[in-house]
Amino acid sequence: MEGSIVRYHLTKPGHSLSRAILERGIPRGFCFSVEEEAYEATKNSLGSLLELFPDSLTHPVMPHSKSERFVMIHYDIPPSRPTVASQDIVIDIDRSIADIHSGDINISICNMLSIHAHDGIDACMDKWFERASSGKEKPSTQNGHYWCSAQDVAEALLRAFPFMSPGHEPYTISGRRYWPAEDTWTEVKLLADRTLAGQSGQFKLKHLLDEGGPVVEVEVLDGHNTRRQRPNISRFHELLEENTGEGWNPRTPLRQSLMLLLAEWTDEQV
Repeated sequence: MEGSIVRYHLTKPGHSLSRAILERGIPRGFCFSVEEEAYEATKNSLGSLLELFPDSLTHPVMPHSKSERFVMIHYDIPPSRPTVASQDIVIDIDRSIADIHSGDINISICNMLSIHAHDGIDACMDKWFERASSGKEKPSTQNGHYWCSAQDVAEALLRAFPFMSPGHEPYTISGRRYWPAEDTWTEVKLLADRTLAGQSGQFKLKHLLDEGGPVVEVEVLDGHNTRRQRPNISRFHELLEENTGEGWNPRTPLRQSLMLLLAEWTDEQV
């Protein structure tokens, strides 16, 4: 609809990806809404950002322009289809989207980093941080991951939303690099040890040394590779590349993502 304003309605504004979308989308001129009961908490979490962009967040009871077009963003199959929405976006996290509706824009996100179990993440990092901070061994998993940060995913989705189209085939997103469980644990343990040393003031030389992270090795593909295949991100990458000039190119290093998550997790333990 020419001349209309698109307002994205987040059904779960407390989700880690929703928070990242709000924090990155509002300064770029995107408009959002949340349910009335979630409005005050969402507004308070955004702080001074809404002072600069006061019209960027609303709830359904507030007055809206007749030119506004609502796009609903769900994290599961919506139980009903509100007539106010002109489009539904269904985002799946670490699960196969069941009962795909061809009229929805379907997005499948794999291995997004989070510390919140309510985000629906298979390998939630809170358990990794808890074990590393208490001197326990790494979680009992042999599975590696294609980690990606919520911030990188949000930035890419904001670029992609205007160009996505509904259909049965989902737009799949994951990190590009494979991280074996042992390498992820090495990064988590390094950061947890530094945090504990900083809290106690008992720094040692090992806490200050930067070994550069896990070594990137050339892998011989001899047909016996047990590494799980990376999700097919081609459709999402090509959509971005064709419409924005740059494809899916996550920029945040794993160590930086883990550092931010560990700081958030540590604050929540107080």
